[in-house]
Amino acid sequence: MANVKFSEGDARRIAAATRAYERGNRDMAPVRFRDPGGDGDPIRIGKVGADWAFGTCATVTLWEGEASSGASCKPTQASPAETIADVRNLSHDVAQDSWVAIGKAADGQWYLVEAGSPDHSESCRQTIGGEDFTKWPGWDESKVQLLGHDENGCLKWFDSEECEEPSPGTP
Repeated sequence: MANVKFSEGDARRIAAATRAYERGNRDMAPVRFRDPGGDGDPIRIGKVGADWAFGTCATVTLWEGEASSGASCKPTQASPAETIADVRNLSHDVAQDSWVAIGKAADGQWYLVEAGSPDHSESCRQTIGGEDFTKWPGWDESKVQLLGHDENGCLKWFDSEECEEPSPGTP
């Protein structure tokens, strides 16, 4: 076994962390990073029966792969019917009958992770991870734009004309 050596700075940092912990509230619940009890899947797929606004809770009806055909990708409503109530939406507005992915956090609460269009015909995607890019400053649906960052590292929409290379012989 190799010897472990600490610098004086390391020792001071470890001692400070230990003292801070020892002064802490002993009645607080322990910090949990995962639920080892595992009372089900941490991610589920379902649908919402009504429009679901950002900042509200909804009941999600669960769906699963078609059991009769083995490893089918065709979804079917869970049988017997199963729902999860009070799923929190901290992402974006979701339309009625949309497909949703929900996840269970370490606090035991279910949250919206992602949502698709109700009829899965979403040919023009304007969200990623629930983030609606059309709400970001500078979005202009009448132009072809690229998302990048400026010289300060801040996100910025660039018009495609700004990115085109000049023709040969043009300054």
